[in-house]
Amino acid sequence: MPQSELYYLTEDIGDHIGELINQFSTGAVELTAEELLERINELLPIEKMNHQTVLRRVEGYSQATDLLWEKILEIGKLDKQEIITRANLKPMSYYHYLTGSREAPDYAKSREDMLNDPSTALVKLRDDIIGLADLMLNLK
Repeated sequence: MPQSELYYLTEDIGDHIGELINQFSTGAVELTAEELLERINELLPIEKMNHQTVLRRVEGYSQATDLLWEKILEIGKLDKQEIITRANLKPMSYYHYLTGSREAPDYAKSREDMLNDPSTALVKLRDDIIGLADLMLNLK
């Protein structure tokens, strides 16, 4: 991911997330999906009264989701629609309803839009990471 797309995530943390996803996908690290998410959370701590750390976590989760998606496609056993179905990925509008967000359901379509509604984005991206990681473990 080009650094120009990132506003809050530093390059070194992004590299650590990439390493972690690579190790997870190759089996070098034996983790469950929830443990993978915990490791990512350790790299992206949220500090009280610092909203930028929340936005950094949104970008980190987004990068982790993109990397997991790419790794599953590299395995080559599933097409994109099967990945969405088997990983139980839901659209952002589902999470707007779930979290009671007042944003329009079709509002958040890109990473930049997700930064405008970080609480909903964190819920969606957390579920996406767990779903994609579980799917990757099942495909191995």
